[in-house]
Amino acid sequence: MLSLVVLGGLGLGASAQQVKYGFKAGISSTTFRGSESESSGDDISRNVSFYGGLTADIPAGDVLSIQPGLLFIGKGSKTKDVYVSDNAQYSAKGVGTVNPFYIELPVNFLVNIRSKMGKLFVGAGPYVAVGVAGKIKFKGTLVAENRSNDVKTSENIVFGDKPGSHLKFGDAGINFLGGYELTNGFNIHGGYSLGLSSISYGDPEGFKTMNRGFTAGIGYSFK
Repeated sequence: MLSLVVLGGLGLGASAQQVKYGFKAGISSTTFRGSESESSGDDISRNVSFYGGLTADIPAGDVLSIQPGLLFIGKGSKTKDVYVSDNAQYSAKGVGTVNPFYIELPVNFLVNIRSKMGKLFVGAGPYVAVGVAGKIKFKGTLVAENRSNDVKTSENIVFGDKPGSHLKFGDAGINFLGGYELTNGFNIHGGYSLGLSSISYGDPEGFKTMNRGFTAGIGYSFK
C-alpha cells in the first residue's frame, strides 16, 4: 500500500512539472584500470573518443529528478609498449590503441538547484553497457635484421566470452554527473565513469580490467 502511495506521488509530481526530453553529445577521455597497482603504470595513457545520445528528465519533486539515457559512447585506452618476438629476431616499438564503442544505458539521480537563469544539477547513478564495435590499432617501428620500418596495423575488436575474444560484451559501473542548464534548455555538463565490472577476456583469476574516464559535452532539453 505504501509503495502505491509513493509511486502515485511521483506520478503526480511528474505530471505537474512535466517530463523533459533531450539529447547530448561530447568528448570522452578514458583509460583501462586494473585491480592491481602495477597495471596503471606510466605506459598507459588516455584514449580520446566521443559520445552522443538521448535523455529524459523525470521530476521526482521540487529538487530531485531521475534522468535515464541511451548513449553511443567510445571508451578504451592507449599503451606505449615494446613487443619482442620469442626468438628475438625482431622487435616492434610504438603505441597501441584499444577503442571500443558501447551502447550504454545510464540512470542518474539528480539534485537540481534552480536560479533565475536556469539550474545547477549534480548527481550519480548506475549504468550498463554492451560492446558493439571498435578497433585495436598499433603504430610504431618494426626492427628486423638491423633494419627498421614504420608499421601501422588495425583490426576489429571481437566481443565475447570465448577464445579469440578481446573484450567481454558487457560493462557496468557508476556515473557521476554535474552541469548547468539554461532556461532555454541548453546545457553544459561533465562527468566521471567508474567502471566496476571486468571487461577484458582472458584476465588472470582474481584480476579485473575496468573502464574509467571523464566526459564533457553539451545538450538540449525540451518539453
